[in-house]
Amino acid sequence: MYLRVFSKLSRLVGFEWNIMAFGCIARRLFLRESNLDIAALEDVHYAYRICDRLHRALVPLRRALQIPEVYMSVGQWDSLPYSRVPSVARKNYKDIFEQHDET
Repeated sequence: MYLRVFSKLSRLVGFEWNIMAFGCIARRLFLRESNLDIAALEDVHYAYRICDRLHRALVPLRRALQIPEVYMSVGQWDSLPYSRVPSVARKNYKDIFEQHDET
């Protein structure tokens, strides 16, 4: 639930807020003391490394949630679950859906 709230909120605010929030979440999940590889890194490298880890953890989650953009980006229009498309996405991508349904 919190991931959905975060994703909806992140669309409303600016890019800098998204990066800052993403970094804060990553710092909470991947503590510096929990891993010897990242414990000795400088702050900039530590932030980059943990944000990359969080991104890698979220990709399978997006696939499991069957987010339409995942199917659209790889061109799997036949397997796109239209019943799982949110109403806002349905409205935003209406023309694209109609174009691919005709073919």
